[in-house]
Amino acid sequence: ALLENEDHGPALAAFASVRSAAYRDAKLRGSAFATAAAGDHAGAAQLFETLARELPESRFAAEARLQQGIQLLRAEEPRAALRSLRAIASNEAPETLYWLAQALDRTGESERALRTIERALAAETGESLATRLQIARGDVLTKLGRTEEAVGAYESGGSAYALYAAAVAALNDGEERTAVRLATTLLRSQADSEYATEARLVLGESLFALGEHERATEAFVALLEETLEPAQRAQAISRVGWCHYLTGDLSGAARRFGTLIEEHPDDPAAEEGLYMLGRVLVESERTGEATRVHTLYLKRHPDGPHADEVLYALARATDGAEGVPLFERLLARHADSDVVPRALVELGNRQLELGAVEDAARHFGTLLERHPQDELVPEARYGLAWARYQAGDFERSAELLRVVGASEASPAALREASWELCIWASSSAKDARGATEAWRQYVRYAQDENRRLDGARTVVAAWRDAGRPAEGQRVLEELLAMTSDRGVAVGVLLESAYLALEAGDVARAEAQVGAARARAPKDASVAEATFFVGEAYFTAGENARAAKQYERSLVEGSPTRTSALYKLGFARMRDDDLEGALEPFAQVVGGDRSHELWGESLFLHGEMLYRLERFEEAARSFALLCKEAPRHEVVPKARFRLGLAYGELGRWSDCEIALTKLAKEAPEFANGTEAELWRGRALSAQRKRRAARQAFERVVAQDEGELAAQARLGLGRLLEDEGRTEDALSEYFKVAFLYAHDEEVAEALYRAGTCLETMGDTDKALEQYREVLESHPDARYATEARKGIERLRS
Repeated sequence: ALLENEDHGPALAAFASVRSAAYRDAKLRGSAFATAAAGDHAGAAQLFETLARELPESRFAAEARLQQGIQLLRAEEPRAALRSLRAIASNEAPETLYWLAQALDRTGESERALRTIERALAAETGESLATRLQIARGDVLTKLGRTEEAVGAYESGGSAYALYAAAVAALNDGEERTAVRLATTLLRSQADSEYATEARLVLGESLFALGEHERATEAFVALLEETLEPAQRAQAISRVGWCHYLTGDLSGAARRFGTLIEEHPDDPAAEEGLYMLGRVLVESERTGEATRVHTLYLKRHPDGPHADEVLYALARATDGAEGVPLFERLLARHADSDVVPRALVELGNRQLELGAVEDAARHFGTLLERHPQDELVPEARYGLAWARYQAGDFERSAELLRVVGASEASPAALREASWELCIWASSSAKDARGATEAWRQYVRYAQDENRRLDGARTVVAAWRDAGRPAEGQRVLEELLAMTSDRGVAVGVLLESAYLALEAGDVARAEAQVGAARARAPKDASVAEATFFVGEAYFTAGENARAAKQYERSLVEGSPTRTSALYKLGFARMRDDDLEGALEPFAQVVGGDRSHELWGESLFLHGEMLYRLERFEEAARSFALLCKEAPRHEVVPKARFRLGLAYGELGRWSDCEIALTKLAKEAPEFANGTEAELWRGRALSAQRKRRAARQAFERVVAQDEGELAAQARLGLGRLLEDEGRTEDALSEYFKVAFLYAHDEEVAEALYRAGTCLETMGDTDKALEQYREVLESHPDARYATEARKGIERLRS
């Protein structure tokens, strides 16, 4: 029954299950016909031979001997068929002679084949066999070049029905080319026959079976122009749709399958047409339309023969979590479907994306357990490894990935991906050696040089974490030796440089960066690494070497360029190269004002100008900083220096304003006492004596050193301006006796002398001047003291 229903595989299984010896002949016969129907004609011939040899008394023995020859012919073994058929041809049975003639013809013995056919025709035969014999005779005559006789033979075949029946028989027996020839003969000789339509169907089906889809399309389209039975029309439309599909015309296929569904919704072909329409739409990337068609299919044919594939396609097309129930429905309702392995992998991958790691692992595991021989096993094992990786089970993940990577059954791309992930999994598992082995396997497959480098960096990090950076360095050397990519070589050298920096080997780091720079002098990453070499030298206090590295790192586009300019200025400043420090600070200032180093660089730029006594320019820098970045942490310092610069320029009002604002905004400023001293000077210069005196007195109260001495000098000048010479003299003597600062003491002695001169005591005035020259000969006021002596002597 299964064989008659063309269920060849199940039929073979059913026959194989027969154990009774009483049915062995029938079992062999059925198995042989099922094998032949499945396309294995050589296997069928062997089974028929077994039946005839082992059971010669069977009622099927004669048939088996004939079928052995027929199947050998169909297996393209004409000589073996000829030997087999000759062994039974002595019975002169017309059917045997027909096939013997076929074998003779196929082995080049056309004349003998013709004589054999004529012997068969001389015997009494049924109409069908007579027709086939005449057609065979016509074929042989054609081959022999006897065309007119061949035509006569074909015509002797009988009616259109005979030709049609022969064509159908040929098609059913797998002789498609014979069927094409018979149908074509009928249509040429009897185009108006009542069997013409059926002949066109046979012609189209035969061409379709032969894979000649363009000719088949022509045949079926021509057929559609005729008046057809609904079933015939549905069949023709379906076949045109299939022809379009198989020739890559997806648009034409969609149109024909759509017509089939619309015009013949209840025809059995409509189920397949609806399935194929959805398939075509998926392949055309018309996802929305495909989803609607798939949904309609499941509504009309919930248990249809293609329900599993449709449900799978619908699940794939449904994004995110909404597709998960569709996959689960497929697995529950179609557990034995061929699409189950694919569905398990798809569902597992979907759940990985959704973060449902354990659910994903369960579905990958199901495939591995239930379908251990499936071609998707490597992909499922890889998915399970991802699930274990995401769950933090890095050791198990690496174990699975090694199996996938080492398996010959795994596609090359999957082996590459597995070894790459194995690098990460092993590294995360603190298995630096395993990561290294995975990387060495990975580079055998990976063609992307940059990804090779990324993998090597992961290995280096693993060895660094393990406290054995030298092992990581060896991996980098391996990669450098194998790479032909300049960018990757640069990356390797820079990675080596950073390892050297971490180990404190600055000289080696400099050498590695230098080698990278030779390959890519304008590369931003090389410039960045150069900057960090400079940082190492800077930290070690080697300012000149640091400055050299900073200069080399000044490449456009480098992420550290501004920092390098800032540190270059700082290194030069450290070495008291104030002029040299100005330019890099100026470049930062002239750049992006939003950069975090802009404010600090502007202050240092002003500081260099201040130390160079270029007070006007310094004041402009400090004032700009206070205006543009009033909340910057360095603003108090800038305001302090701004006040002092104004003081040095004699702009006492501006000096007072700047330092008064400083006192309000930063009352705890570290240099507040010095600022107050200068504020006192500014007030004094503006003859705001009372406020000036208070400022100087606050300095004296807050300081016991140089600043206090300078404040007392300021108090003395105020007292002199008020005409209180004796009080001023007292302040000057306090400075001379209480402090040990050379310049301040020299000035105090000198001013004490001028007070004594004013009071008329020239002898004591001379003593003060001489004390300045004797005790402080290099002080600034020594020159003034000498002038005082000369003045009094004259």
